[in-house]
Amino acid sequence: MTGRQWIRSAILGAAIAIAAPGRLIAQAPQTPAAELPDEAAKKDLDQQQQILNDRNSTAQQREEAARRLVSRSSKDADEILLRLLTDFSNPQGQMAVARALAWSTSPSASFINPLANLLSSDRDMTSAAAAALAVYKTDEGAREKLTAFVSNLSQQVGPRVAAIHAMGKLVDKRAAGSLIALMNRENENSLVRDATADALIEMTGLSRFGRDVQQWNQWWQASQSRSEAGWSTDLLNKNAARASELYNQLQKDQRFIVKIIREEYNDKKTPEAEREKKLIGHMQADSEGARLGAVQVIYEEATQFGGARISSPVLAALRGMVGNSSTEVRVRVARTLTTANDPGAVDALLAQLSQEKDADVQAAILQALGPSHDLRAVDPLLTRLNDPSFSVARAAAEALRDLAGTLREEQNAALAAQVAIRLRDRLTGTENVSAARLRESIVDAMARLGQRSSLPVFYELLNPGKEPARIRIAALRGLGLIGDHGSANMVVNTLNDTQPGVRLAAAEALLTTATFENAKGIASHLSETVERDPDVRAAIWKVIAALLEKASANEVLVWAEQFKQEGDSDPPLNRRATALGIAEKKLAAANDPLRLAVVRQNLGETLLKLNKADEAVEKLRDALDYWTNQRADEAVINLPRQQLMEALLRSKKYNDAATFATKLIGQNRATTPDMWVKVSHEIKRLRDSRNSDGAMSLIEVVKTIPWGELYSSQLKLLEDQIRKERTTGGRTWVPQANGHEHAAASSFTTA
Repeated sequence: MTGRQWIRSAILGAAIAIAAPGRLIAQAPQTPAAELPDEAAKKDLDQQQQILNDRNSTAQQREEAARRLVSRSSKDADEILLRLLTDFSNPQGQMAVARALAWSTSPSASFINPLANLLSSDRDMTSAAAAALAVYKTDEGAREKLTAFVSNLSQQVGPRVAAIHAMGKLVDKRAAGSLIALMNRENENSLVRDATADALIEMTGLSRFGRDVQQWNQWWQASQSRSEAGWSTDLLNKNAARASELYNQLQKDQRFIVKIIREEYNDKKTPEAEREKKLIGHMQADSEGARLGAVQVIYEEATQFGGARISSPVLAALRGMVGNSSTEVRVRVARTLTTANDPGAVDALLAQLSQEKDADVQAAILQALGPSHDLRAVDPLLTRLNDPSFSVARAAAEALRDLAGTLREEQNAALAAQVAIRLRDRLTGTENVSAARLRESIVDAMARLGQRSSLPVFYELLNPGKEPARIRIAALRGLGLIGDHGSANMVVNTLNDTQPGVRLAAAEALLTTATFENAKGIASHLSETVERDPDVRAAIWKVIAALLEKASANEVLVWAEQFKQEGDSDPPLNRRATALGIAEKKLAAANDPLRLAVVRQNLGETLLKLNKADEAVEKLRDALDYWTNQRADEAVINLPRQQLMEALLRSKKYNDAATFATKLIGQNRATTPDMWVKVSHEIKRLRDSRNSDGAMSLIEVVKTIPWGELYSSQLKLLEDQIRKERTTGGRTWVPQANGHEHAAASSFTTA
């Protein structure tokens, strides 16, 4: 069978498994919570051995168990496999182990002789053993044993043909020479010659030669003089394109499988229990494609809806796949468990981690342990911080980062301190470029832990000449979490960093590290000329506002006056309003009514400038009530009175404004001009903003105010002009009460 035929056969098997997923692979039960990972690993090995020795196990169950043992790549697993290979009373177990080894990428050399002993008159057994021996592509002994068997005329043709097909997997010049010699033997069986041609096609990709002995001989004469390395390289290059084509086809077929399983799982016409049963069947099918497809569907479900929508039986089946024989399946299962956030998976993950040899799978398992919040994972994670694979070490660091929230809980303080020290120790030696991402992950984990023992490390990491921006940002976040005021000056200096992301992290760190003494030092960074990034300026202001909350009322009022000096633009006005609001709370708490009234009046004035008239009304009314109750002089009381009238009008509290003006005029007719100025200005503002309806609504309400003849006539003129403008859109001049003429609103249409 050629490589293409083999791949298509595998795809067909996957399709068959989808159509009829009832044939299942036995899965290891969930690991009891009390078991330690090493104990669970030993139990798992024993379970797989039991399946292989059980005569009632199906061929698929035995093969999956054997593959699981092969994937462990451990001394204990290899010993079990060797015992099975040499146990001729259990041919089913021998077959399963041989087939499993044929899928391995780097099996132990200790299996070569036992596999060679399985080359016999049994064609199926020989096919499995020969395929396993062909995995040892660079081992001369394995090749010689295959060559000797296929060249032995005393062996039956069927087993020899099976072994010849296996030799096609060897990209080896001497193996090719042996096949050519076999093809040219005069007394050789025609089936053997055909098999050698097929094997040469598999080895070289030269399908155009078919079974033409002459063309193969010509090819061999032209290529046999090349060096072993050159010969192999040439064939590998030729086969690369073929492998790429086959890979692309496999990807397409895998997407097709996923599509079928997804449609089947989402088919609302089928009862949920039945759909779930089919999905679990695919998860446990013999076909790797079906298993991958089922896990992909679960991953999509978890990504879109979270783990809550995945049923307990499906999650249990998913946990059972943590130790699957397929490396790709194990990786995807671990990632899916991470996405589903399944806390029940920790036992299975830890058990698999203790015996997992593949770096990609280890990394995926470690990433799955992080979100679990299970502190049993800490020791295995700390151990793998020193893994020679940077991807594994980085995954361990990131998992510890994800566990940081749990570690920071008070009852876990001792363990958190230990983890911080181990992370600090591992940081040493990660200064080179190849370890840059590992270094970032370690610093990030240290930052999330926020242990005081990390302070000196974080200080050193702020150096822009040595560390990249992401490291500096993580260090600042760590300083912010620790919240040591002694760090403040160091953090303030970082506000001058060239990277805005670093400056933003520094500003955020100052929320917990800065004291009021630092306020003046960072205030300059509120200026656009000093700090160009608006997000950083906003963060700086958040720090200063927080510091003002801790200052005295007098100190806060000094800052409020400083903001007033900066003008009536938006940022200074908002900052002044915030400072006055803080001072108001402090003076109210201190029972200082006189200064409180002054602050409220200033706050109301500022809120008016910010177009927050509703809020201004409350502050100005409180201030005016105080001055009125204290019988303050007219010079003192007049301004807040006018400000309150303006605030009532601007907030569209027209009835309240009319009542307020009526009361004042009733008490003192001299207040009439001031009230008229506020009303007429608001009418004009509404007209200028093309809101004639609003202006007419206001006029209708303020007619109730006892204006007297002069101002009533002026109000009537305004009303007539607005009515006329509604129909003509013209421009008019309205005489004012002070005897001067004032330009009314320019032409407009009703809003």
